[in-house]
Amino acid sequence: MEEQSKKDQNSKQAEVISFGCRLNSFESEIMKEHAIRAGLKDNVVVFNTCTVTNEAVRQSRQSIRKYKKEHPQTHIIVSGCAAQVNPDEYASMSEVSAIWGNKEKMDQASFINLAKNINAINNDDPIIHVSDILDDNTNIDFLSPENFQDKSRAYVQIQQGCNYFCTFCIIPYARGKSKSLASDTVIEKISQVINQGFNEVILTGVDLTSWGIDFTDENQEKTLTENALTENTLTENTFVGLLKKIFKELPQLKRLRLSSLDPACVSDELIDLFKTEPRLMPFVHLSMQAGEDLTLKRMKRRHSSQDLINIVEKLRTANGNISIGCDIIAGFPTETQEMFNKTCKTVETMDIQWGHVFPYSARHGTPASKMPQVDGTTKKSRAKILRDIMAESQLRFLKKQLNTTTQIVLEDNNKGHSENNCLIHLENISQSDPLEKGLIYDVLITKLIENKLYGKIIL
Repeated sequence: MEEQSKKDQNSKQAEVISFGCRLNSFESEIMKEHAIRAGLKDNVVVFNTCTVTNEAVRQSRQSIRKYKKEHPQTHIIVSGCAAQVNPDEYASMSEVSAIWGNKEKMDQASFINLAKNINAINNDDPIIHVSDILDDNTNIDFLSPENFQDKSRAYVQIQQGCNYFCTFCIIPYARGKSKSLASDTVIEKISQVINQGFNEVILTGVDLTSWGIDFTDENQEKTLTENALTENTLTENTFVGLLKKIFKELPQLKRLRLSSLDPACVSDELIDLFKTEPRLMPFVHLSMQAGEDLTLKRMKRRHSSQDLINIVEKLRTANGNISIGCDIIAGFPTETQEMFNKTCKTVETMDIQWGHVFPYSARHGTPASKMPQVDGTTKKSRAKILRDIMAESQLRFLKKQLNTTTQIVLEDNNKGHSENNCLIHLENISQSDPLEKGLIYDVLITKLIENKLYGKIIL
């Protein structure tokens, strides 16, 4: 996983270093603000780790050792998913002063207590502050960072955790059960970032399409009765219902983008929104994982290969400008060459533009780790084949964008993402041009050079 540093090199503030997904990056912004409010200084660094693969864990441990060697007086706190799942692995490292779980890392009190007791830290006996996240039934209210690192687009977390224990996945053990932010609070937080000047909002979560399922869970029957929820309210407590409410109550919202979606929850009603709502950006990233039915069954996924093909066909019918991304695991245990060939055929049929392909990585404690494994060389080879297939699809798609007009939200270095997720590099921009980061600009796409699109501002 790519490491991202969240430190102002000229400051005396504590540092937060983030690994892994966008959600981790979002949470790292919150953690950074907690550290500032607690008065922690640059003798403290918090590592916000990822556990989705063994490589992600290895990179975090390597980075911790390197950081401590270069900054021997620094107190290192390890937090996040890897710390939640296996705190002892980090407690055994002489470089580590404390370990926080995913609940604790988001608690302001953790930072305050650290600041109060910073002089009493003993690396020979690191503090482990990790609760059982699967037993955590507390209500949630995700904070929004006051100062986003990415000034062009704002991330709003609306959901946490996952109820579906796929056989390869460690995330439910790291993030806990699915919990949703109340719809009124979602509206409030999006309104706040709009008022800060953001023109594009990205909804994020661990399992985004599971938003609202905890509101109608049988364990909350009493709450539902007390609130006397109407049938209309129950309809609103779905992901699609939330999206409709956002668009209805926030007419000032310019662009809304969705992070990864579970194919099993991509309904016809959701697909229809890509046709009827121009503010919903035409880009869908599917958590597909494989394109062969027996593999999907052994993964304990809730969709078939034909479901994936049908979803993409319906999306492209609804919006001809839409682009498709996906996550795929190469070399899942028991995957034969014939099974892999079927996944390749499904990927080709779907014509996927943006693929994240990962060689399977066994996570201790998951059912898939006990299945017959595919050898490492084969996994890497299959991952490359899948990447090559999607690279060809992406190139075809990029060529189709030439000589078309689009809108981008301007980011750093005179570039920005189009509605359908193409990164456009602006050309012939001088320092005198009054372009402002975060604003929306009309662009004519003029060139494709080495898989990069270039365009000109339309005045």
